[in-house]
Amino acid sequence: MSDDRWTTATAALRLSTRLVDAVQVGVISAGFHDVTPLHGFAFARIAEGDATTADLATHLAISKQAAAQLTDRLVSARAMSHVDRIPRITERDFSNSPHEAMPAPRRLAMRPN
Repeated sequence: MSDDRWTTATAALRLSTRLVDAVQVGVISAGFHDVTPLHGFAFARIAEGDATTADLATHLAISKQAAAQLTDRLVSARAMSHVDRIPRITERDFSNSPHEAMPAPRRLAMRPN
């Protein structure tokens, strides 16, 4: 990468860090002390709709296990509970075949205020 491109890239990263920090100050000022920037990036994907934990892992560039732990925290923590797990209904839910007994992945949805 040329020096000019490197300088531009690092300047963009510094600006994005400032933006995330400013948003975080606003989130805390609004009374959401339990929400971190990582949660904000997760909320951005979940708010698009029809997100699974695997989708969240891809969006955040983290492992599926880490995304599952984050989802558990967003769903079940007493202070959090900003997200709900909603079961997907698929054709196999109505099948009598024992080979199709595995449940479909649940999608994530923002919990209404």
